[in-house]
Amino acid sequence: MRIAPGARPDDGVLDVVRLGALGRAELARWLPTVYWGGHLANPRIETRRATRVHVDASARLPAQLDGELGAHTPLDIAILPAALRLLV
Repeated sequence: MRIAPGARPDDGVLDVVRLGALGRAELARWLPTVYWGGHLANPRIETRRATRVHVDASARLPAQLDGELGAHTPLDIAILPAALRLLV
């Protein structure tokens, strides 16, 4: 899946993809386009680049980080430069 097609693991920036108010039918229609990055053409899907992100909600919401449950809002997410060494 190409959720954030322009993301790079070595650029020191978070690529954030936010889904706006999508109904179930619209979500079902756009979901397959995630495989090639086509979902970014939807005006209700927004992308941003940042070094720090704060996520909050009026109610405590569960969150997935890299596909793993265990976190919840509020979340503070930040880039730690050179914290991950990759061998390619």
